[in-house]
Amino acid sequence: MGKFAQDHVDYRDSGDGKTVTLLCPIAYTANNGSVYIAPTGFVSDLASVGMARHLIPKWGTHNKAAILHDWLYTSVRVSRRHADKVFDEALKADGVWWWRRKLMYRGVRLFGASHYGFKNYP
Repeated sequence: MGKFAQDHVDYRDSGDGKTVTLLCPIAYTANNGSVYIAPTGFVSDLASVGMARHLIPKWGTHNKAAILHDWLYTSVRVSRRHADKVFDEALKADGVWWWRRKLMYRGVRLFGASHYGFKNYP
């Protein structure tokens, strides 16, 4: 199973009530051995859950995976499909319940295309 290098993530509210800014990098080693690092200063909106907000809170055990996923989408270092698979894997590594993980994965597969490669994201 993949693994985050840190147990928690340090970030601060960006002041807009919608985003957070990383105070230290987040490093994730995927199942295939690839390492992904979201850098200090990266801005994320955490979980963009839209209408599913009653099932998936914006804040929670999924924060590291959500920030990493936002960075993968913004940086375009991997394909969108690969970014989504890393997201699913990272959610599992952080102990997110399987049903919530699958719901979040399906959400990014169905609705994430408009955010992939968007430099001003979030």
